[in-house]
Amino acid sequence: MTENEKRAFRSFDKKVQELLDSRYLKSAQNTGIQFNFSWNENTGVDQTRVAPDEESIKAFLLTLRFFVQNNERMSIYNISKIVDDLNINSGSKSKFQNARLELNTYLDNPSNVHITFNKIVLTLGEIFMTFLYGLYAHENEEKAKLLETWKMAGIYPLARTEFDNTVLDILDLLSVMRSATNEMLQLEA
Repeated sequence: MTENEKRAFRSFDKKVQELLDSRYLKSAQNTGIQFNFSWNENTGVDQTRVAPDEESIKAFLLTLRFFVQNNERMSIYNISKIVDDLNINSGSKSKFQNARLELNTYLDNPSNVHITFNKIVLTLGEIFMTFLYGLYAHENEEKAKLLETWKMAGIYPLARTEFDNTVLDILDLLSVMRSATNEMLQLEA
């Protein structure tokens, strides 16, 4: 493993640790993430979302984007190229590859409550990328318009809850990948 590859693994470790130490995660663990929907014939529809505050999600996503933008050396894609090219036979290499495959499969799954928009069930990956690039990491015009359309269609609060839960699930798999890269670093020591 080259020094650049070791630095990339260490950066990966550091950024995952930042997410694990984040106020967003602590808040999500303390209060949970919920979407409550009720109807009363006197007051009509009532929708409430319980989740961490916007400032903490913005800080969390600023770090999380390092793993999904392939121009970053510690992106999952770039780390996986290093892992694939390593000439080691260890369970840690498989552990990383399996976690990455599990993440990609997970993001390709339909939303947990099967949110349908324009007769298509949204995937968790579509919801994640729409919020990330339509609201937080950049303001991609197409994704920002899609979020506005979701608001008008009434699915925004539910999609937002799916986004919040997806972010936490991504972190779980990043933690597995982090463990694997740390094991590979130890093999190189």
